[in-house]
Amino acid sequence: MFDECECDHVTRLKSQWKLRDGRYRLRAWIVVQLPDGTPFTFTLDGGDPHAVALNDRGRAKTSWVTLVKGEHEVCLEECRDAGLCRHPVCE
Repeated sequence: MFDECECDHVTRLKSQWKLRDGRYRLRAWIVVQLPDGTPFTFTLDGGDPHAVALNDRGRAKTSWVTLVKGEHEVCLEECRDAGLCRHPVCE
């Protein structure tokens, strides 16, 4: 778990959903000012963890497919206490 100071290095956490072929796809990505290879974990609705590592540009992304309609919570698990979550609504 990162401390709050390290979570301050997260400059952007975004999420976006799309409906394609009758299935919802939710993508999430971060931009962080930490060394490449730094591990992070995205979670969807408090579960379904996706482990990622920063690339050489300080970015990491993941996606989930076949979501149900409605509001979801995407969090950067290491920084959940710092409030780094988004709440996209798949409509």
